[in-house]
Amino acid sequence: MQSLYYPGEAALGFIALYEADHSHEWLTAAGKALGYLAKSRAGLSIVPADHWALIATAKLLPYCEDGGCGVSREELIRHAVQVCESILRDQFKGSASVVLDGAFDPAGRTTPAATRLEGLLAAMEFLPKGELRDRIESAIQRGISFLLRAQVTSGSEAGAMPGAILSREHDSSEVRIDYVQHALCAWLRY
Repeated sequence: MQSLYYPGEAALGFIALYEADHSHEWLTAAGKALGYLAKSRAGLSIVPADHWALIATAKLLPYCEDGGCGVSREELIRHAVQVCESILRDQFKGSASVVLDGAFDPAGRTTPAATRLEGLLAAMEFLPKGELRDRIESAIQRGISFLLRAQVTSGSEAGAMPGAILSREHDSSEVRIDYVQHALCAWLRY
């Protein structure tokens, strides 16, 4: 099985192992995984909305101040900027449908919005001040508002997070643990 997100998730796992036993080999492995993503995506104008890579980068950078992680800080930040720019490009802003403002796809799916917000919020921990951070802050505000509008507010499922905000989507009323979990992670990070 192949997944877009495995390398970023694996890097985050390596960092967790380092935090458990302080073996430098785990930081090197995390750096190699994130370095691979940065190199393979370098120069591309559109890259995947890889929230796991952003979260792992935020966790790795404080451990790599001395450059001992096998990848440069500049390379990691350049990759993070690419990912953030791709995410920002996809967000609905002031759309004809107020319901979709802050969403990242025309169905108003909640998990893609929440995972992208998790990544943007992680990037805010290390990106330098400037125009990009300002745009990310604005996108985060819209995205958080979108998730709040999507949350079930009454009835037996109050507090649940549906698959999508638009009722015509096949999974719009379905509630799964990952829908709730990613929304909660975005809200907690916010």
